[in-house]
Amino acid sequence: MTCQGLKGISNNTTVKAGDTLTFKANSEIYLLAGSKFVVQQGASIVIEPGVKFKKNFTGPYTIEIQGDMNAFSNVSFDGGTNSQPLKINTRIGSGTYNFDSCTFTNCNYIGTSGIILIDNCVFTRSNCTIYPEQFCSPVLTYIRYNTFEGNNLVTPAISIDGLKKWVIIGNNIIQFTEGVKVYRSGRTNSPYLFTNNTITGCTGAGASFYDSRAVVSNNTITGNYIGIISKDLSSLYVHGTCLSINATQTQDLSLNTSSVIEATGIFPIPFNFNKLEFNTTKLNKIRLYDCSISTPYIYNIQKNYWGANANSNTSLIPGQIVIDTANSNITFSYLPVWSPGLDCNTGGGGIPDPNSKAADSLFRIGDEYVQNEDYALAKSIFISLINQYPTTAFAQASLCELFYLESSLGSAYNELKNFYENNPVIVNDTALVKVASFLANKCNIEIKDYSEAIAWFESVIDNPATFNDSIFAIIDLGYTYLLAEADSMKSSPVGRFKEYKPQSHSGFIAYRDYLLSLVNQVTPAKQNFSEYRRALIRAVDPNPANEIILVHYDILSGGEVRLTLVNTLGQQVQAYQTRALGTGTYSESLNIGTVPPGCYFLTISVNGCVSSSYKLIIN
Repeated sequence: MTCQGLKGISNNTTVKAGDTLTFKANSEIYLLAGSKFVVQQGASIVIEPGVKFKKNFTGPYTIEIQGDMNAFSNVSFDGGTNSQPLKINTRIGSGTYNFDSCTFTNCNYIGTSGIILIDNCVFTRSNCTIYPEQFCSPVLTYIRYNTFEGNNLVTPAISIDGLKKWVIIGNNIIQFTEGVKVYRSGRTNSPYLFTNNTITGCTGAGASFYDSRAVVSNNTITGNYIGIISKDLSSLYVHGTCLSINATQTQDLSLNTSSVIEATGIFPIPFNFNKLEFNTTKLNKIRLYDCSISTPYIYNIQKNYWGANANSNTSLIPGQIVIDTANSNITFSYLPVWSPGLDCNTGGGGIPDPNSKAADSLFRIGDEYVQNEDYALAKSIFISLINQYPTTAFAQASLCELFYLESSLGSAYNELKNFYENNPVIVNDTALVKVASFLANKCNIEIKDYSEAIAWFESVIDNPATFNDSIFAIIDLGYTYLLAEADSMKSSPVGRFKEYKPQSHSGFIAYRDYLLSLVNQVTPAKQNFSEYRRALIRAVDPNPANEIILVHYDILSGGEVRLTLVNTLGQQVQAYQTRALGTGTYSESLNIGTVPPGCYFLTISVNGCVSSSYKLIIN
């Protein structure tokens, strides 16, 4: 069947198995009514260069390709103006879905299967979302050299979820809520590249990573609210080019309104040769928070370019202008600094820490073996690093590397789980225990012990160390349920918290994104960054409690102060009287007698902006 010239489609259309539909070059196809155009499995669609699809009504419309397609080149998809967007969905098939030099206007692309190649395309008021429809299906995705113009579209430009292998390179992204959002991706040894992208004008993060692995190199991520977010124990390599002649040739993370990078649990290793230029109107913080580390840790941010306006007496000291952490045991080592044109090894000074220096060298050797695909030797290097230098940040990163390596080493996840839970060096270090416990539960999922995995997440929800821990446990619990249901060899277990079992994948995505919005309590719509740490809760006595508590807190910058009790979902349970307070130290008595037993978080806000939270157990 062939379509040529000017055509209108006014009904739902299906290309049935065994048939081929061809749209000849330069044809114009108008979608006039209906809701769906489907190419079934076993059918084929051929769209020749120059074909234009235009939706001419306000309702939704989806072009769904389940069968085979040719490589679409110079094809345009237009969802019209003042209407719901057109959707292009490639799904079910195992072939290659190739879009080259295509244009998407008010048209969102969703890819859920096969090999996906998106190159040299232009997305205007449009986005790209990719995730595997079957959780075990091998989806390989390349998104290269595209332009995304959001015009303040309230979505990420690119969102990927659950991909083992992916490359996002050379894209230009402007004016979305987020530039790129990566969730549970990069779990094999290669590729997982995020490089040479330019992202600017985003009201949230330029790039955010959750429970993911990525090499983040030589990007320009500037002029956003936040540069990079790394959470839920993501493992990132964030680095520029040490041989740069000038600052335009290395990775640029400067001049984001709130911060260069925000991380929880594990800070990126390495974090070097980045441009972090400072000026008086862009605070550009580096922050690490919600990390349960009881012994001193030093994180290496040496050999970065801080620009002409940086002052080592004010802008490079933890807790002041640039570097910030919620844990007094954390120290950032920023010396020696680096400037483009200097030798990579130039510089001196820094915080004396022979263990970190030796661990750094050993970690880089292990990484070289990974790149050379000598996974067994890399594994032995990372285990040696953990045993020799457990109190360094590199030991945490090595725990993650061991998990990622295992898929290339025979998938002996039972043995790896035993190592995480019983290695004497790990069990005697509180920071390593938290990371290793999380990874041991990921081993439960790999060996398909879903009941054990569900029970572990529920134990975290019962007694989370931090508010973020409870949120990520709820998200990961929902994802585990989806994995269990997708595994045809296993029945789907149900734990104690049945309310967190998703009814569908789309429902899970929507709920997950809502929960992630709670993790980042500081948003441009609510406050500016200077208000973030205006108050700090120092202690709550007694804790656990059941009637009256005494809250001790500091007001760092005065205003309208309010204490609020929220549950582990961030839902308000009880709010207390707002008081106008100036700078100082205060104690306030609160009645919690009517609140049901459980785990809660007491939050303090100044002028309506949440500034600090404190875990409270009510019995």
